[in-house]
Amino acid sequence: GFVIRSQPQQMSDEYVRKEHDRMAESFRGWFSMEAKSLVERIQKKTRPIEFYPDQTRRSDGPAYLATAAFVLPQLSRDRVVLGGVSFDPCYLKQTFFPEMLAEIVNEKLSDKSGNQIAVMIYPAEYEGRGEMKPIAVSSGWGEGKPEVARKFDAVFEGLALGVKFQGTSVQQLGESWMHRSFLTLGILSLLIIGGLVLTKHVVSKEMALAKLKSDFVSNVSHELRTPLALIRLYAETLELGRITTKEYEFRETDIADLVRNTLDSYRYQIEQQGFALQESIDSSLPAVRVDREAIARAVVNLVNNALKYSAEEKFLGVKLYRDNGAVKLEVEDHGIGIARRDLSKIFEKFYRTGDPLVHNTKGSGLGLSLVRHITEAHGGDIAVESTPGKGSRFILSLPLATAAVSKPRAVATGS
Repeated sequence: GFVIRSQPQQMSDEYVRKEHDRMAESFRGWFSMEAKSLVERIQKKTRPIEFYPDQTRRSDGPAYLATAAFVLPQLSRDRVVLGGVSFDPCYLKQTFFPEMLAEIVNEKLSDKSGNQIAVMIYPAEYEGRGEMKPIAVSSGWGEGKPEVARKFDAVFEGLALGVKFQGTSVQQLGESWMHRSFLTLGILSLLIIGGLVLTKHVVSKEMALAKLKSDFVSNVSHELRTPLALIRLYAETLELGRITTKEYEFRETDIADLVRNTLDSYRYQIEQQGFALQESIDSSLPAVRVDREAIARAVVNLVNNALKYSAEEKFLGVKLYRDNGAVKLEVEDHGIGIARRDLSKIFEKFYRTGDPLVHNTKGSGLGLSLVRHITEAHGGDIAVESTPGKGSRFILSLPLATAAVSKPRAVATGS
């Protein structure tokens, strides 16, 4: 069973009603396929909760929605039961975030030079752009970009915290310090010629200090992001469950219905990212003996790769058909493509190509290796055709005579 409930007093708001209907549809489709693996993943955590960010709308514009999924500790670990709660976007924007920023500012009112700080929370997707659309700001922010920014992980993934000085910047402080230094140098030069050597030494030290202040932003950003990136990689690797005792469960399956349902569960995400989806699924295909969850996971990994690595022309094509005694699934995109030298390596564990978009996109390099593992366990194979800058086509082939696969094989789970 599946129940999603919103606050009754808010259901008169058209945005809340639409959000309710959308979440009911998307979560129902997602849980129908992923509930078992999600429960197993959450149960392995020290704190059995998993958070999911989302974008929504309210009458005053775009809003941030955070949802927590959790297991119930009093129930048997064999039962697939999930609970969840979505935090009211208006409460986050109008109450929670402003109070949190006020607490931060009160704890760290000023640096050693007496300059007060200001704090802002904003969507991380705007980082590096000319525009900034904050969700919440502390008093004294005014205008301008943050001097230091740090992205949130886990609970508020997708948001970033920005910090700057009130009414000034690191660059302005450095320039002011330089001006005072040269003024001091001029006065000392007029008073005593013999003090030039000492004055030069003092100015050199002050210039070094000014440079240290100008490097403050880049150094802090580097020190924060490097350990966070490593922690994220290790956590993601653990989530993928590289060591597990799960086995494939082969059964007669309507492969066309399985692929169609998998796409339906991700249709909202595809449309939200602005992709044009082209489907060609042969509904007359015969039943095939496969592990439904494993094949669905392979399809999801191929679709996710197409979404992540298509920065400009956003096209996704999915084709399912019969060819020479095999069922073939094609997933095509018009993204960055793959260099010829990388085609033989992309199915290796932890391998990621050298394209800048790949390095700047979250991932651990296990998705395609998992797809190949699943395909070969079903007696099939996976191939790829790609042109750099024009896109890629992955062709997954499954033999129709899969009944020969009688003994279950171990599989690593992942997404």
